[in-house]
Amino acid sequence: MRNPLFLAFWGPNYDWTPDQDHGGVLMKTLQSMLLQTDGQKIFVLPAWPKEWNVEFKLHAPQQTVVEGVFRNGNMASLKVTPTERRTAVQVLESK
Repeated sequence: MRNPLFLAFWGPNYDWTPDQDHGGVLMKTLQSMLLQTDGQKIFVLPAWPKEWNVEFKLHAPQQTVVEGVFRNGNMASLKVTPTERRTAVQVLESK
């Protein structure tokens, strides 16, 4: 599925060597900047620039969904489903 926000990253040359992967690499990179895991721990915003605003909803291990809004250098909201997984989540806002 094409992401309409990043159309420039999706080109017509999908099937040759080297495999460029286009937007797939971009999407994975952005997701990793927003959320990373280590065992049971979930780290939110481990590599996200504080100058960038973002709203996200990402799936993590153990059927966990993390939704958040980061605006003007602050975590405006954070929702973790199921709620008992909230203790595993650490917000690592950039300095």
